[in-house]
Amino acid sequence: MANITKIPFSFCRIKRAAELLDIQAEDLLSLSVSGKITLCVRLDGLNSILLAKGNADELDKWFLSLKNNNSVLANAKNLSNHTSFSIDNLSNNEDEEVIFYPRFYQLRNSDEDIADSLSQSHGGRAFGLWVPPIRCINDVLNYGTVSMGSDSLGIYRTDDSTPDMCLIPLAEQYLDDVEDEDSCIENYAKYEISVNDLWITAEQVKELVKHNGDYNDLPSKEYIESEKRNILMNSNINHMAEHHATNREKLYRAAIHLLSKYPEECRGERKEISPEKWRDCILAHKNEIQVLPITNEDVILKHLRSAANGKR
Repeated sequence: MANITKIPFSFCRIKRAAELLDIQAEDLLSLSVSGKITLCVRLDGLNSILLAKGNADELDKWFLSLKNNNSVLANAKNLSNHTSFSIDNLSNNEDEEVIFYPRFYQLRNSDEDIADSLSQSHGGRAFGLWVPPIRCINDVLNYGTVSMGSDSLGIYRTDDSTPDMCLIPLAEQYLDDVEDEDSCIENYAKYEISVNDLWITAEQVKELVKHNGDYNDLPSKEYIESEKRNILMNSNINHMAEHHATNREKLYRAAIHLLSKYPEECRGERKEISPEKWRDCILAHKNEIQVLPITNEDVILKHLRSAANGKR
């Protein structure tokens, strides 16, 4: 093992760290899979949302208290020493007036009760180091690359007071109407990572240096706990999917009710059901139903087309 007295970086690719430690990059992959060290991917503005434990108002105060990351061209806040996130909650309407959206939304259970313990950020962009699931690192170790899509990423935690949270990558810009995120939240970013896309921090390297080459003796409980948080957050994504499914079913029930009441308004020239006219009928008579669970016209049309084609 090399005689290391100084670490000349805050973080680096794992091949650089392996060089410094006089080991192979595969050794670092193996240690990560064993839960002994944490490896990260480095993001540069990935469209995404945060899923976080806590009350939306409290999370908003916490987020505003964070320092800005001045190294990126975005209004990003430092979630940790190596991780930042920009919540893009400003947009313009058709009259070029500025619209402000909440930074965090309280999620609801499938019965529409508020889920006090879980919130979701408005859409934004992720920067810096984020932790992929260990199974993804395992695929890189086994096959050289891994294709990621719906996998959430954990925060690289440097402060115990940071709320438990994970990052959910999105393939397109997040919809402004949080009640209608259904069409976007299920459209995940797809990208591949390999050894060259994995990074390690100076803190992790220092832990390795302390063990003087016998890295198998490294304790693993800290990193296993981190992985447990990721698993917990992944289970909450299923909660979101259940919420969207419930909204779809409520929309279908309202749509069928209005179709039976105003059949002619929902049909086209050939007297067949027209998804476009059906949507217009729902919007025209929405005051006749208790609540319209989805209000984005494009999302409503998508679901009505699926219903009309028998693909519910």
